Amino acid sequence: MRKKEAVKRQFARAAALAAVVALACAASGCGARLKYDFPVRKTLVYSYAEGRQVEKKEGEFEDHIAWKKLLIKARAPEIPRGGTTIIKLTAHPPEGEGHATKGRSYGDVEVYIDRSGRHLDIRGSGMPPSINLHHLLPELPKKRTRRRAVWTETSDVKVFKMDVKMELTKRYLGKERVNSILCHRVESEGSYEVERKAQDPDSGSIVEVRMEIEHKEELWFAKNGYPVKLVVTQNRVRKMKDLDTGLDLIRRGDRLITETMLMGTE
Repeated sequence: MRKKEAVKRQFARAAALAAVVALACAASGCGARLKYDFPVRKTLVYSYAEGRQVEKKEGEFEDHIAWKKLLIKARAPEIPRGGTTIIKLTAHPPEGEGHATKGRSYGDVEVYIDRSGRHLDIRGSGMPPSINLHHLLPELPKKRTRRRAVWTETSDVKVFKMDVKMELTKRYLGKERVNSILCHRVESEGSYEVERKAQDPDSGSIVEVRMEIEHKEELWFAKNGYPVKLVVTQNRVRKMKDLDTGLDLIRRGDRLITETMLMGTE
């Protein structure tokens, strides 16, 4: 009888402690911690599509998108060591298609990442240069996340084929299922602007070239530790201005959309 009462008291203390921890966590803003935990020796197959819309007039884009589509296969060949995971990525044409010389393979690369998705090393250069590896293995939030939390982080972003560090405002939107997979959903937004001066070779005038980018990411990351879906949208504007006359010479806008989606496993 005494043993049963002792067990009951221990259970009650454990339950009370769990309640206190939960209350403290809620008060301090604890939440989910996103981290990579790729299934070992299993190949994840993704569709990768990149499309571009041209701006017809300011703020208005054409309806159709010219998509460029690939299949990407991701595989962790061995158990992570010291918190580092090696992900082997291979690129392939869509099912039923092939390349005249490359056949069914467009190349491969090994990406070394830590649990947060930070790219530690990249070996190999066989992947098509247009593919942004951060759109396949995105970096995860550096802090624990809770529903509706908003914070800022500096992340690596590719803009006009340049790698830049951009401050992104991030929002954790809670859990959501994608194709029956329970995911954490995170949205990120930021803007980037760069300008430079150059001399027009024809007129000799000094012109200012300005690039403006609005960047948005929508990530669904599996609770089990791998990306399920990522949509990246960049609204990009290039402007050229004659500094001598003040005239706007060129304004070109476009929208680049990249979608990565988990299709299944092999």
